[in-house]
Amino acid sequence: YGVEGPVARLANPADKSARTLLLSAITPCVGAPLYEELQSRAFLLQAMTAALPLRGALVASGVLFGAQHMQLGLLLPLSVTGFFWGVLYVHSGNLLVPMLIHALWNARIFLGSYLGL
Repeated sequence: YGVEGPVARLANPADKSARTLLLSAITPCVGAPLYEELQSRAFLLQAMTAALPLRGALVASGVLFGAQHMQLGLLLPLSVTGFFWGVLYVHSGNLLVPMLIHALWNARIFLGSYLGL
């Protein structure tokens, strides 16, 4: 995988204006959690439970969550993260729980990239 991920590129645009940074933050901190949680938890996880036991569906949806980020070096940690966010969704029964955690996770990555941490 590349040294600089997509979030780091968004956090460090050529134009360092506040407007550009705000617009750049929307994708990873709002758009990605909405899209990825709807896709991974509300759609894939629920669809997989029709063919697999819940634990198998959680593992499979976690692996697909990790794979969709297309960074081989992050496949395992992102798959485990996706698995645990699926568990949170199942136990809470509320998609907002993993969605908000995902948004906070991405905001931390965005801010860390912006600050060079």
